Amino acid sequence: MVRGFIGGAVVALIAMIAFFLATSQMQQTLSDKDAQISALTEQVVQLRAENQRLNSALEKVEAEQERLARQNEQMRHTLATIKATGKVSPSPLPAK
Repeated sequence: MVRGFIGGAVVALIAMIAFFLATSQMQQTLSDKDAQISALTEQVVQLRAENQRLNSALEKVEAEQERLARQNEQMRHTLATIKATGKVSPSPLPAK
């Protein structure tokens, strides 16, 4: 009976040690994953800020492109008028 009790205690002790080691490993893994999630969240925030900055810059470039296209079309019209009439129009070139 004492042998059975000692055997049971040894088995229980081994199970507790195994459980402790397993939970310690899981806690370390969870801690590592939390750190990784935090780093990735910070990266997402930075990338969103950069995306906003780039979208703003793109809007400026597109607006400039549209302005230049309008100016180019006005110049084509002026050149076509000059070729057709042989006279230079008194209208000045559009300002920037």
